[in-house]
Amino acid sequence: MFFSKSCLYTDEIKFLSHIISLHGIEVVFSKVQKILDWPVIRNPAELRAFNGLVDYIAEFIPALTKYSIILSCLTWKGVKFKWTPVEQKVFDNIKLLAQNTTIYNSINYNNIDLIYIITNASNDAISGAITPKEKTIRQCLQPAFIHKH
Repeated sequence: MFFSKSCLYTDEIKFLSHIISLHGIEVVFSKVQKILDWPVIRNPAELRAFNGLVDYIAEFIPALTKYSIILSCLTWKGVKFKWTPVEQKVFDNIKLLAQNTTIYNSINYNNIDLIYIITNASNDAISGAITPKEKTIRQCLQPAFIHKH
């Protein structure tokens, strides 16, 4: 165990771009800020990148699917990319939803199995996931991210 990489007896910890605290699990604001600062989308590649960022915090945004499916259609094979006022309004609404992100899940201290925090590291890569109790341990083992050295 590396003490420089450990954080014991704390009320708040940052993990996988989330903050886990006494109040619950919430997204790190820098992720939301990237969404808010995103420029107008000009092509499918930019839209895929935007959708990837939005999907990362999707669990925090109620009704996101209602909006994101409209934009996702523009990334489908054989669909011509055309950015109209309808897509711009959806894009703006997603930003508004992201700006109003709330805590994902309050922590119930009477139920210690409420969330799993799983990490893994090797000489080649690191991975990790935060997942609610409702998922099985097998689902938890699928990492939220993988970073290869």
